Amino acid sequence: PAVGILALAGTIAIWLVYEPANSAGPKKPISSDLTPVTEQEREVAPVQSTLPAPQPTTTAESNELLTMPDGQQLPPLNGVTKSADPAWPKGRPYSPVTGTRMVNGIEYYAHADGTLTTTRYLWRTDLNRFDATTVVKQPIATQTTER
Repeated sequence: PAVGILALAGTIAIWLVYEPANSAGPKKPISSDLTPVTEQEREVAPVQSTLPAPQPTTTAESNELLTMPDGQQLPPLNGVTKSADPAWPKGRPYSPVTGTRMVNGIEYYAHADGTLTTTRYLWRTDLNRFDATTVVKQPIATQTTER
């Protein structure tokens, strides 16, 4: 009986660690589309960063680095060890990284045009696990619709 109780307690502990991230119900699937920068991020994060731009890295672990469209290699952020290179929007000129920025506890690379790039572990329902994901958020003009 004691072994069964320990097994049940272990199962519950594992569920509590991993399930809450997915317990809010179905989420939209992760796509390669860009996520617009929110008003709060725009207000919190000015275009110019107070931190210096990261230096290009040329180490043996370059396969674990993000390669930006201009060839600059940077380490992933937020504890991610390896992630996909950012998918820069087609038709938009690449804007170089000017520094790093922290917004709501999430580290971002800040680009000269206000774009933010980050890497995070996000829950993927299609994989049924957390996966390293690269996200590019670009500022867009607010548009109103008339009715």
